[in-house]
Amino acid sequence: MEVVKTRDLKIEESNLQTLNVQNKDTSAAPVREPSRRTAEALPALRHETKDVLKQLHANINYLEDLGGRLGFVLSEVRSVIRR
Repeated sequence: MEVVKTRDLKIEESNLQTLNVQNKDTSAAPVREPSRRTAEALPALRHETKDVLKQLHANINYLEDLGGRLGFVLSEVRSVIRR
């Protein structure tokens, strides 16, 4: 029983030493609060959003065009089948 307690104590001491070393390493670096986006970053973000919206609009137009073409092809196929 004494051996088990000693082993457990050594493991706990080892864990504590590891935690202490980790705490010392992290305490050296200053903790920074999450910063808000700066004013300089916002125009770039807005520009990127506009590009994404333009691309979305272009994709929707492209899909509408493909849908129209598909509808035309289906109507032609139906007319050929009826003959």
